Amino acid sequence: MTADTVTLVGEGRMASAYLRVWQAKQFQVFQTSSAVGPLSGAVVMSHFSGRVSQDVLTNAEFARGALVVDLTTQSVPDAQASRRIAEAAGATYLAGGVTGGEREVGRPGFSLLLGGIGPNQALPAYLAALGCIVRFDTLEQAVTAKLLHNFVLIATNVALGTALGLADRAGVENLVDVLEAGTAGRSLRSSSAARDYARAPCSSYSSALVAKDLQAMQQSFPELLRLPGFDLGQLAAHYAQYGSKPYTACPLLSI
Repeated sequence: MTADTVTLVGEGRMASAYLRVWQAKQFQVFQTSSAVGPLSGAVVMSHFSGRVSQDVLTNAEFARGALVVDLTTQSVPDAQASRRIAEAAGATYLAGGVTGGEREVGRPGFSLLLGGIGPNQALPAYLAALGCIVRFDTLEQAVTAKLLHNFVLIATNVALGTALGLADRAGVENLVDVLEAGTAGRSLRSSSAARDYARAPCSSYSSALVAKDLQAMQQSFPELLRLPGFDLGQLAAHYAQYGSKPYTACPLLSI
């Protein structure tokens, strides 16, 4: 294999999507489900967990100066452990993750989050072929951004899915239209929390009103009390103590 060869270590839908894009652009790609023994060329990893990445890195042999790009979603400690293993073998290790599923790979909006690279450091063309590269100063920042992306994604869709289920039970057929037309349907950058974080005009929805509305939800949807993560009583108590202060200025987590 030449220096332009990409060794793709991993299986599954995401790895298959990377392979499809690279083959369409005529990159020379060698795919394997595990790496045992010597590897040459650039190495891109896509696994179920960071522990799998560590096992692969431990058993593989890299040429001095090899570039290893790990697109696995993993914890910060796991990514740090993988970096130590790769660097001990003489390889450069980049990690963070991607935003989007297999259908978005190679399309606008699909991003690779990579940490530990300089703002002007050149990266191989095969990475840019997958999507937009978002650079972070450190590996830890990139991994953190990926995990928080998924946190917001999961929380948003759990809330929306639950709301749609409750609406269906009540015979409300146009909830999506209501949400899109209201403040709940704003773009992320226009959301009250993002505006407050950016010190822009924040929400006029007071904490006292949020607490009152959460209590009304408890009374109207008692089934929410049986769902994990939906303790509306605790949320109401948290916001009630802040009175007229905008609720977006009263985060659950104090840093």
